[in-house]
Amino acid sequence: MRTQFLREVAFRFHHIGVSVIGPSVKNLEAIGAYEKAGFRRLREVHVPDEPDPELLMRLTAADLNSLQT
Repeated sequence: MRTQFLREVAFRFHHIGVSVIGPSVKNLEAIGAYEKAGFRRLREVHVPDEPDPELLMRLTAADLNSLQT
């Protein structure tokens, strides 16, 4: 169920191959949810005028298709 939106809307409807997100490194709850949905950690980045670094996370269509739902 957690990947249904990604499969049906983000990737299929919008015809994308990669999704990248950047939650605050302090938002552990969101990071955990994204990891459960299949996102992988890339690296921490510092964004100008943001109080905290962000954790870049990526999910590819191939990664999504390999997940068990």
